[in-house]
Amino acid sequence: MSLQNHQPSTMNTKKVSFILDINNYYANGSVCLLGLCNDMSTHAKPVKSIKFIDLLDAGNGVYAFLHGNNILYIGKCSSRSFCERFAGHISKKPQSYMNNVMKKIAWLHSQHKNLSQNAFLADANEPDRTRSFKKAQKIMKNLRFVCVSFASSTSSNKRNNICQFEKYLIQNLNPPLNGSKRNALSHNKLKKLCQFLNPPLP
Repeated sequence: MSLQNHQPSTMNTKKVSFILDINNYYANGSVCLLGLCNDMSTHAKPVKSIKFIDLLDAGNGVYAFLHGNNILYIGKCSSRSFCERFAGHISKKPQSYMNNVMKKIAWLHSQHKNLSQNAFLADANEPDRTRSFKKAQKIMKNLRFVCVSFASSTSSNKRNNICQFEKYLIQNLNPPLNGSKRNALSHNKLKKLCQFLNPPLP
């Protein structure tokens, strides 16, 4: 993968273990995917122990949620900051449009196996949805979070590079909780994928 006009420079943000610098994994026109995946697994931090202040200077880039050493979901912050995006993901409101991981996990725990994710989320008074979201909130706290920051990049195409990098990681790593409306998995298929993880997603 090639990042357009990517110019490495010294990262000015304070050293935080779960914020990785893209410059450490990009050399000679390509990304060291194996090294990046190893470091994502090594440095990812439990969601429940992350402080927003640690994300304030991280800028933009790509992030991942992990269960154990399994990458569950990959997302990007190309216009919003990591701080904003992380806060959106841990929102407990079913109506929030940014808590994609929370919604996926809640849907997995729905008793209505034949409902699509959108149908599951539609009824604000559905008892099953309330129960499922409470379960998802507990699971989210024990997931791990890691960022790959582009804060040190001086490229004029930084936003596009972030988008392309997210797409590259999703295509190569196939995280089970990623998926567009066009290729969304059924409830049963997604549940089977998560059960094959080691350890399985609760």
